[in-house]
Amino acid sequence: MVQDRDFVIELDGQPGSYRLHVSSPAGDDSVDLDFDPASLGVDLDALQVRVLASAASSRAVVPELERPLRKVGQALFAAVFQASSGALFLSSRNDVERAGGRLRIVLRLHPAELAVLPWELMLSDHYGGYLCRRSSMVRYVEAPEPLQPLTVAPPLRVLGMTALPAELAPLDAEAEQHRIRQLLARSPRPCQVRLGARLELGSSAGRAICGLPGLPLHRPRRVRYHQGRGRDRVY
Repeated sequence: MVQDRDFVIELDGQPGSYRLHVSSPAGDDSVDLDFDPASLGVDLDALQVRVLASAASSRAVVPELERPLRKVGQALFAAVFQASSGALFLSSRNDVERAGGRLRIVLRLHPAELAVLPWELMLSDHYGGYLCRRSSMVRYVEAPEPLQPLTVAPPLRVLGMTALPAELAPLDAEAEQHRIRQLLARSPRPCQVRLGARLELGSSAGRAICGLPGLPLHRPRRVRYHQGRGRDRVY
């Protein structure tokens, strides 16, 4: 059975420095986004009225009602589907449909000012009109749950792991360990987390997570901290 595939569009950052991340069956891409949502001049209430009116009107009236929707949709499309991401989308859609499946567009929109925009209107005549008519479109909305406090008997043990892919430059594990120590030193309850003898930072560097030479794994650890790379970012 042929499964549908996802074309993931993720937007993060802040006004003036947005970042676009694309993950697709044809490959991944990550680029800076030169986009000002205020320049769209989107009136969400007015757009909603036009959408409802176009659904209830005759075909002769629809083009006039739809014109503002198409303008917004084309602007949103142009913001996201630049040269590289557009090529990935076309390649992914063609390959998935050729195999008998369907490409699904997944939106992960982190900045609030971008999340409120009507991305479902994305439109391009070159790509076949409204994208949502040919590819289903879903949003993943972040709904963080309140964190429950973690109470542990000292010392707090942290297992730090640093990825070292052979094809990438090594990360500065010692600097990261130093930043962790500085962060824990500013804890509002230093009686629970202490440096020195009461805090043990085990650091390991290996090409595979299963190979942790010289690390005493039999001792219980409450926190695991991983330093690595993903989508051209260090995390």
